[in-house]
Amino acid sequence: MKRVIKLIVILILVTSIVSCAQNSTIMKYGNTSLSERMYNYWFLQYKAYFFNSMSADGIAAYEDYLMEIIDLSIKKNLICIDLFDANKLKIPKDVLDSIDEEINELIASYGSRSELNKYLGQYGINDKIYKESLIIQEKIAVLYQYLYGNGGMLQLTNDEIENYYKEHYTRVKYVLLVLFDVDEMGNQIEYDDEQISEVRKTADLIENELKNGADIDGLIAEYSYDDMNDYKNGVYISTNDFGKHTVINEALDMEIGEIKIIDLKDEYAIYIVKKLELETKPYLNDSSGQFDTLIDYCADDSFQTLLNQLADDVTVVDSIKDKYTLR
Repeated sequence: MKRVIKLIVILILVTSIVSCAQNSTIMKYGNTSLSERMYNYWFLQYKAYFFNSMSADGIAAYEDYLMEIIDLSIKKNLICIDLFDANKLKIPKDVLDSIDEEINELIASYGSRSELNKYLGQYGINDKIYKESLIIQEKIAVLYQYLYGNGGMLQLTNDEIENYYKEHYTRVKYVLLVLFDVDEMGNQIEYDDEQISEVRKTADLIENELKNGADIDGLIAEYSYDDMNDYKNGVYISTNDFGKHTVINEALDMEIGEIKIIDLKDEYAIYIVKKLELETKPYLNDSSGQFDTLIDYCADDSFQTLLNQLADDVTVVDSIKDKYTLR
């Protein structure tokens, strides 16, 4: 698949850019050194992400924590490069060819290599460093497959998968009430305030019935807009899903047996959610597709844990790194 060409134009939002990055070593792990130029490039990417997703006050309040995230992330990249080389791994030729194609397309789009490098120079890099960053991304992907892919060196055990399931998954059932109707033409017609008030009374009724021991499956059948036929044993939510939807965030924070009304008027919906105990190894015989990513999630967690442990062995030239800030 042809990768999407994207330069870090978002970095224009960054008000303070380290423009004097050199080729001196800033970090080292094993037999691999990281140049300040590459560190600078990665640092600016993370910095741009935070500036684009957080307020200035938020960045200031959590600067130390955010700097720790950046520092650890870059250390992990360095470790992956070293492990890739130590295990004598190779990037497939077609992937390398696609990287060359991307660089050539960028040169063509800017008119010449010198013009491209003039642009990239604003961010302390040139086409060679940009290409190197793309190659490093592929090295990390190859290393991951070497460790956790089919026949990989670090195959997950049944206990690891089960423990990940217990620690990261939540099971719920819910009744969904909607705040709209649909006309004969299929157009959605929003309820007025009086109708919304009636739906909220129904939500309170359902909540009370559940708290008094009513069977939620019966209430789903009677009231819910979603029939839940594909999820008869409930909906499974992973901590990896956090941030995708308000209901997911709320459900992950609930206690087993807890019942909660989640009123989302802006989405024309009211959810009455009940958190249930986890079933015993439902992922072994699941046909709903809810556990299709369980192994990937577990493997990535194992990978990140491994890198976190090795990060303590990365040596850092603090006199260089300390000049990098989020201010």
